[in-house]
Amino acid sequence: MTSAGSVVRWRLGEILQARGLTAYKLAGQLNGKVNRNSVYAIARGDTDRVDRATLGHLLSALGELTGQRYTVGDLLEYSPEEESAEAETAATLADHPDILDRVERLESGAVRMIPLEEVAAKYGVKL
Repeated sequence: MTSAGSVVRWRLGEILQARGLTAYKLAGQLNGKVNRNSVYAIARGDTDRVDRATLGHLLSALGELTGQRYTVGDLLEYSPEEESAEAETAATLADHPDILDRVERLESGAVRMIPLEEVAAKYGVKL
């Protein structure tokens, strides 16, 4: 979910993973109170809108499965857009520590990007 200047994201997938649970297991616990596909979408973070009844059912089912009490604040995380972009950049740099060196080499002409068509022709692959 996004709005001007902020980002709200689902944390359900993280909660399930931390507890050794799956969206499938949660959907089963919900016993048809929430559509299975909706549970999967929320767990993936692909849903922008959920009604209050669905939130209530999710929180209740999570509590039953884990023995812990959850709130809406546990399911959603808000962060200003600037912080979110900085965190994303930091995560990318952590995952690819040499990325800045690669970009510098590319910009200086030390290396070049090979067009996909050139690679396909070299290996006889049709695009």
